[in-house]
Amino acid sequence: RRIIAGTCIFEVTGAVLLSIRFVPKYGFFRGVFYGFFHAVSAFCNAGFDNFGGDSMMSFQTDWLVNLTLSALIITGGLGFMVWFDLATKARNQSGRRTLRFHTKVVLWVKAAILLFGTVTSLLTEFDNPATIGALPLGEKILVSFFQTVSMRTAGFASLDYTAVRPVTLFVYLLQMFLGGAPGGTAGGMKITT
Repeated sequence: RRIIAGTCIFEVTGAVLLSIRFVPKYGFFRGVFYGFFHAVSAFCNAGFDNFGGDSMMSFQTDWLVNLTLSALIITGGLGFMVWFDLATKARNQSGRRTLRFHTKVVLWVKAAILLFGTVTSLLTEFDNPATIGALPLGEKILVSFFQTVSMRTAGFASLDYTAVRPVTLFVYLLQMFLGGAPGGTAGGMKITT
């Protein structure tokens, strides 16, 4: 019940946030449908989108869409055991209960991979005019972060992969191989391995 309730809360919240952008662009019914579809797809780390060959490129620099999708992908990929451990820690008012070893490993490794991937993607594509070279610094960081989150297990594209440098693609391949945490919605080898 807690998994279903938590999943519904995350997906509905994500759908509402995404609909803020999709409704004005696609109309009410289609925009709401796109909001729910992409929220579920992101949370499940599926990476399916309804936008055709451009995937999320038309929303490349949209902070709301990118951060909402990233939060859903990360939350789904954390694993349900980590959710429950964090929730138990938050409810414990005495503060004496420490997180389980599994949770600590998942959180630290996930943070390290996200930081490494974002910085590497930013540095390798920084001056590539076909990807993020023409964007302001803040948007370069946003796109690099979103691609790092998405490439690990979901597969939404806010960059044209035919224009990405080979070294960046290699980093993306490493991230896809690692994947997410056990007991979640992400694929890959699993970061605790």
